[in-house]
Amino acid sequence: MLEFFAPWCGHCKQLAPILEEVAISFENDADVLIAKLDATVNDVPVDTFDVQGYPTLYFRSASGNLLSYEGDRTKNDIIDLFRRIGISLPKLTWPNQNLKSRKH
Repeated sequence: MLEFFAPWCGHCKQLAPILEEVAISFENDADVLIAKLDATVNDVPVDTFDVQGYPTLYFRSASGNLLSYEGDRTKNDIIDLFRRIGISLPKLTWPNQNLKSRKH
């Protein structure tokens, strides 16, 4: 996923911690990359990306198509997007532990 942002943009500031949470959720998945590009100081390839406002989000589908994301910008909605394009959350594995319960 690629986010085009502006440092002064309030919506971008609200989205930043959400994308951080999504990135942490997928940190062990090599198929997921979340990147940010400050569109106020970097050239935006206008032949590839249509950036009319901030934040603008793009993702590449499993088939390789580059698509703009227009959905809700919550952690769950973005994770659902990844699931729809064929990426799921990595499974957490816990070491086999014999835990004992005791009264305190």
